[in-house]
Amino acid sequence: MVDSARPARIGSGLLYVCFGLLVLGVLVTGLDSSPYDDAYFFERFARNFNRDHVLAWNLSDGPVYGITSQLFLALCVILVKCVPGYVVVSTKLCLAMFIAAGGAVLMVRLSRLTDQPIFGAALALLAFASPLCVSTIHTGMETALSLMILVSALLPLLENAPSTGRAIRAGLLTT
Repeated sequence: MVDSARPARIGSGLLYVCFGLLVLGVLVTGLDSSPYDDAYFFERFARNFNRDHVLAWNLSDGPVYGITSQLFLALCVILVKCVPGYVVVSTKLCLAMFIAAGGAVLMVRLSRLTDQPIFGAALALLAFASPLCVSTIHTGMETALSLMILVSALLPLLENAPSTGRAIRAGLLTT
């Protein structure tokens, strides 16, 4: 007996491999590039926190409570503690993992929610493989982490959706 779903699984699998290679390629080609200036704010806050236990830009000015992403700052605090000389590179590695994880989760979920799995996986690939999305790897900012969390938060909307219109909802999620 011939498995009629096998070509679709192979096609979806190829999309996963292509996406992984794209993320890896973007990461490697820009690993030595400087992140945005704001990325160094996170690093400086993290260094001050690890050294003096104060979230401050200048220690003499006291703590600052307006950091834009507390979760990303927590990641930077951990990276500064674990790999103090390689914060920029380790941040880029983490951001690449967040993009890869968010894209993979979305590809798997959307391929299960559409009548043709390759269509759902392709929708997710279009969203997460866009230059705007993969370039966040090199910003040193929280965008990649935010995208992964956003995907995780929005996927339950599709899980309980009636079968009619799932593909349309899946497409809207990727925009």
